[in-house]
Amino acid sequence: MMNDDKETSSFSAQSLEAELQRCRLRCKQLSSENSLLSALSCRLEEDREDMERFLPHHSAELEEQLQELQERLKLQQLAHTQELQALKLQLHLEKLQLQERTELLSSEVTHQGEHPHMLLHGKLHHLLSSFSPPFQLQE
Repeated sequence: MMNDDKETSSFSAQSLEAELQRCRLRCKQLSSENSLLSALSCRLEEDREDMERFLPHHSAELEEQLQELQERLKLQQLAHTQELQALKLQLHLEKLQLQERTELLSSEVTHQGEHPHMLLHGKLHHLLSSFSPPFQLQE
């Protein structure tokens, strides 16, 4: 029996020794993983701190750019509005001039009633004399 107890004890010791080796190996693996995760955690913490320093500064820059762009847009809109008003005024004045000219020509035609060809002849002569060199009508 003693021999059986020795064998059982020896087997138990070997079994426990093997279990201890497995546990030591697992402990070594977990320790290695822990070191990697710890290094990664430190790196992530550094990145987070970098972003905490960067983002407020970057946000302020973007806010400043936004304000500048809004101001430029406002000035451009004002300039376009003024340009549009100027063009509308110019169009209105040109319409008035055209209306005055039409009324003047109608009046001249009415006054020339008996000799409309004289009005046309005078207008043609004026037009031709505006060229350089002036054209001469042969009468």
